[in-house]
Amino acid sequence: MNYKKTVYGDKKGKLLIIFSHWKSKPIGYYYLAKNLSSNYHVVLYTYSNEILTSDTTETLKNFRRVVSDANDLINSKKFSSIDVAGFSLGTFLLFMLAKKSKNISKLVAVSSSPTFAEAVWSAWSTRTIKKELVEKKIYLEELKERWGELAPASRLNRLKGKVVLVLSQNDYSIPYPLGENLMINLEVHKKDYEVKVFRYPTHMMLIGLFLTKPSKLLEILEKD
Repeated sequence: MNYKKTVYGDKKGKLLIIFSHWKSKPIGYYYLAKNLSSNYHVVLYTYSNEILTSDTTETLKNFRRVVSDANDLINSKKFSSIDVAGFSLGTFLLFMLAKKSKNISKLVAVSSSPTFAEAVWSAWSTRTIKKELVEKKIYLEELKERWGELAPASRLNRLKGKVVLVLSQNDYSIPYPLGENLMINLEVHKKDYEVKVFRYPTHMMLIGLFLTKPSKLLEILEKD
């Protein structure tokens, strides 16, 4: 697995880390990152498709590599503030990072789930991976155990910063009820969070809404 770190804007001041969705390319996030670079030092993480495979051990290692790099970035300089945004697969990296760093102010998670295993099991885009897992006789409950570290709902006591969860009722890749379950977990653990729910966008339309309208993300980031 390879990953790429693309930097936009001044290297001082406010840091914004963006974790992209699976199978995305840097060019897909260019408009968003470039526009936000006037307000933030933006660091965009993208990754090869192999970040996620039916090799559960390798997938876990891949996520740890990206999160470790982002954590080193946070610790490398003194930023006036640190925010993180994640999209789909990127939300699971976001929560992993937030449990390692105490310096993150706001986390914006666009389409997420209490566990990464449930997201992979539910999504049409990962149906081939699910099929390969079943062929290996790895089913959902075991997958939850293997990828427990990737679950946003696990070890929530370590989570710092405010969470803004962005969901769509018409999302069938990471189904809306999974996002609701994550919201319940945040509530039970008394975390500082808010939820923005859209009615009509599909999974990719929801992501595209932010990629094509950077002001939508900026509004969330700068809201007190």
